[in-house]
Amino acid sequence: MDASSARRRDSTTRERFTSMLLGTFTGLALLLAAIGLYGVVTQVVGQRTGEIGIRMALGADRSRIRSLVLRRGALATTAGILVGAALAMAGLGVV
Repeated sequence: MDASSARRRDSTTRERFTSMLLGTFTGLALLLAAIGLYGVVTQVVGQRTGEIGIRMALGADRSRIRSLVLRRGALATTAGILVGAALAMAGLGVV
């Protein structure tokens, strides 16, 4: 290894470390978001199990049941995103 490649490697060490750290935290954030979305949908289904059973007993299509569950989950998720974004901006002093 010659001196110029060693200098180049040394000059990019900090950027590579920062990129690796950022990538790791991004992956963890995506994992936490996926777990949170799963929890929201699970809670919505758990709260409405009786209603879903009655709808199915009365002949509701699976697609209508699925859209009902996903619509409620999306509503709860959207509310969480809006509240979280507002709190994050307030914490950063943007608002």
